Amino acid sequence: MIAPTHHRISVRGACLAAFFFGGGAALDAGDIVGRVLDANTGGYLAGVSIEVDGGSITAVTDSEGRYRVPNLPAGAHRVRASFLGYENASSTVNVPPTGDAAGDLSLGGEVKQMAAFKVEGYREGRARALQQKRTADNIMDIVSADSVGNLPDRNVAEAVARLPGLNLSLDQGEGRYVSIRGAEPNLNQVMMDGATMAAPGGTRLGRAVPLDTLSAGQVSSIEVIKSVTPDLDANSVGGTLNLKSASAFDRKARFISGSISGNRNGGTDKNNLAAQVSYSDLFGPQNQWGLAASASYEKRDYQNEWLQIGGWSNVTVGGNSFYLPNDFEVKPEWGSKERTGVNLNLEFRPDNSTQFYLRPGYSNTKNPETRFEAIYTANTAPANLTLTSPRAGTFNAGNRSERRAFRYRVDHDLTNLNGGLRKVMGAFTIEPVATYSHAKENRLYTTDREFRNGNGQTGPISFDLGDGFVPVRWVVDPTIDVPARYALRRTRDDFGVVDEKIHTARTDVRWDSNEILGHPGYLKSGFKFLKRSRITDLESRRLVPAGAAWNLADTGPQLPSVPVYDRRFQSLFLPSIEAIDAFISSHPSQVRHDPVGESTNSIEDDYQIDEYIYGAYAMGTIKIDRFRLLGGVRWEKTDATIRAVEERTVGNTAPIRIPNSGVTSYDKWFPNIQGVYRFTEQLQLRAAFTQTIGRPAYEDARSLAIFNYSPLVAPLNPQFNNTGSVTVGNPRLKPYGAKSYDLSLEWYANKSGSVFTLAAFRKDIADPIYTFTETQQNVVYSGVGLSTLNFSGKLNGTSGRISGVEFNVHQPFRFLPAPLDGLGIDGNMTIISSREVIPTRRGEDIPFFRQPSKIRNLTLFYEKSGLSARVAYSYQGSQINSLGSTLIQDRYNVARCQYDAQVSYRFTRNYSVTAAVRNITREPDELSYGLKYLVQSSRLLDRDYKVSLNFNF
Repeated sequence: MIAPTHHRISVRGACLAAFFFGGGAALDAGDIVGRVLDANTGGYLAGVSIEVDGGSITAVTDSEGRYRVPNLPAGAHRVRASFLGYENASSTVNVPPTGDAAGDLSLGGEVKQMAAFKVEGYREGRARALQQKRTADNIMDIVSADSVGNLPDRNVAEAVARLPGLNLSLDQGEGRYVSIRGAEPNLNQVMMDGATMAAPGGTRLGRAVPLDTLSAGQVSSIEVIKSVTPDLDANSVGGTLNLKSASAFDRKARFISGSISGNRNGGTDKNNLAAQVSYSDLFGPQNQWGLAASASYEKRDYQNEWLQIGGWSNVTVGGNSFYLPNDFEVKPEWGSKERTGVNLNLEFRPDNSTQFYLRPGYSNTKNPETRFEAIYTANTAPANLTLTSPRAGTFNAGNRSERRAFRYRVDHDLTNLNGGLRKVMGAFTIEPVATYSHAKENRLYTTDREFRNGNGQTGPISFDLGDGFVPVRWVVDPTIDVPARYALRRTRDDFGVVDEKIHTARTDVRWDSNEILGHPGYLKSGFKFLKRSRITDLESRRLVPAGAAWNLADTGPQLPSVPVYDRRFQSLFLPSIEAIDAFISSHPSQVRHDPVGESTNSIEDDYQIDEYIYGAYAMGTIKIDRFRLLGGVRWEKTDATIRAVEERTVGNTAPIRIPNSGVTSYDKWFPNIQGVYRFTEQLQLRAAFTQTIGRPAYEDARSLAIFNYSPLVAPLNPQFNNTGSVTVGNPRLKPYGAKSYDLSLEWYANKSGSVFTLAAFRKDIADPIYTFTETQQNVVYSGVGLSTLNFSGKLNGTSGRISGVEFNVHQPFRFLPAPLDGLGIDGNMTIISSREVIPTRRGEDIPFFRQPSKIRNLTLFYEKSGLSARVAYSYQGSQINSLGSTLIQDRYNVARCQYDAQVSYRFTRNYSVTAAVRNITREPDELSYGLKYLVQSSRLLDRDYKVSLNFNF
């Protein structure tokens, strides 16, 4: 009952304040209502700065180029529009005593003579995005559709990762998750047209939304909101990503655009097709109806070559200590990603003050993959070594190895439906909205066939670690390493679903006035209800050997050796899944089910959560001369029930499952104050203080417990007569809490389009979540007395901090003589430092997960006479990926840089061709251990090529 009461108070308070302040407005007053058109493209411009009567009253155009200036005295008023990279435009508007006066303006006509080519490239797209950043009430960055299409970015994640302060997590060489300003993806919010998106991710990924499920062609712009306002959800420690769809009312007339592309990954011999098309038009009486639609399809085959080392041992030989790998894994893999997406935006506007909209969207990703693993475990005992140098030699005996074959397919489905009404009633605007989001990960199959030989059966292993990050040699005798030595270890067939549904309802009420304490501004209030339901239900089937011993040779011929890692290594023979399954089918007595393994793996990721979030807010802005202030407060309450099981295994008996559940409930107020001071028309300073939270990942808060114990033969204390281990979730976890301080100095040159920004930020984090492990003595767990219990769970830490600076520059070189005046640069650099206090790692500087210390992006572009070319560089510093119990068990993403290039030529007004290459230098994706020169894995990623024919009408 708290949320509805708060909502009534907030809305009533906003309305009373509105009428109270509005009482001082002039009785004879009208409104200027208008739109600003881009004369070059026929579209309307968002973020245009509108000034009335020399700047005493201001406004900003919305996403459709509309603006409204209310309560102006009757008579003539001078209206001026300014936009980055365009000449200013102005006109005189006569305002009637009551009613609306039309104030439409057009920008960009002065450059229409620039050849017969449409002026809409990378430079123009960035200018639009930067103009919206300039006029926003808060600190944000934007990627426009024009910019997305002018770099070889395949999905939404890759498009936004070129902005300052953002970095990518890769999956098979493709961007998937986005971290913002040092906060991992689970701590950020992702929205579609302002509606919370369900997460079509799998297990152990928390609330993070994998953005590779959406193609770049499915959105018209992407907002990265770094200082949230009170009308946005508070679950935003790093920031909020808002993906926006196109509207038919963005343009004056029908518009059709699209492309047909051919793609190829350098590691394969397959050519792939990609296509996308967008359509928008107005229809019906007086063009009251609008329809915008987009559809996209892309398939990408890939082949990667992957090396992995399972751990390192510190070895001392002859008084010298050095590290040698415990094992070496060679992993060739082949797969594909097939992505399909459709978005619609249907609108009805019976008059200028009323808008009904329905925005459905759907995307599907199919990802089948085949992978093989040859794993060689070395006997690193000093007596077993013959060294030719500290980095090269032979492991002589006692070595063993495994062969594994995997096949899997995972499909992701994401459905979003957003419907609402926007109604302007004089100075009031009300917008009720209802949304639905459904994400489903369907794990159709995961097939795993594993075989292992005995100690000493692999033969000697010759190695040379070289001087670089990755070993240069690891050689096994193929006459010894043969299928007949490999007995079945186990088979595994897993399948299941991860299903999440989100229902939301919200209402926002806004009142605009020029007389809030004698100054222009607005008051806004609203409430939101969100229900989130998520189910993870996975099943595992396992077979282990039974009856007479058998090996890989008994199943028939295996697959031949393949070269791996740029032909540096050989896989030797690879297991044939078809031959193995045929043998098992014809010899059923040779295998048996493993009930313990099946049960544990079937429930270790399973849970069900029902989460209810209630929110209400009140906020407002006021403009006093050159200063614009935004302030407000948000309140959110979270109630959740999480259901899982306790799996209890006693010795080698079959496990039992005990239903287990936990509840969590917390509420919090989030004060918010932000300001912009405009020194001149070009220079402005922003500052913000905001409070946000990061709700615990589902997997951390689930009430799952895996409890294994065995009775002691002769216990010292009869009350504690067992020994065991338990891994548990923690429903009582508190959310992360963040107090964020932001400062940003920005300079914009209207005519040239130049932009320079310098930003600093700091986030003070409370209650960070970490993994806690300890060995407990003489304890009782779940009614069982244990002399020792190895406990592992999740707890809240003490505190943490993230701080950093961002620098951004956009500089078109229009001042150079032709043809060099088409050149320009777009770049940014972010430096981040962080620290969290982990009780189990006292005295250590532990950074936040997925937070690189340096991020750099630089694009050199050329736009002139139909030719559009870009070369882009991106860099991400090293970042911690997972935390172990000791330094050498920590895992870090290795620093990575990438070069991409794209060139387009528009040979008619309606057609152009594009050629692009991604990852020119074939940069790998690598992990290291906490001792950062020790490799954990290295995955070679090949180049991707694209050629496309583009059209627009």
